[in-house]
Amino acid sequence: MEKRLTAYLQSLKANKGSDLHRKAGATVRVRINGSLRILGNERVSAEEVLQ
Repeated sequence: MEKRLTAYLQSLKANKGSDLHRKAGATVRVRINGSLRILGNERVSAEEVLQ
């Protein structure tokens, strides 16, 4: 899980994004230039969100 979060944050930084959205059962999304974009196709588990 920690490796995935690190990868999400690195991608957010590389794309000059401002927000990282993680919700149980949904794909990770990032906000870039005011628009939400899907980051990958893996869904976040409830356990990941709680950690």
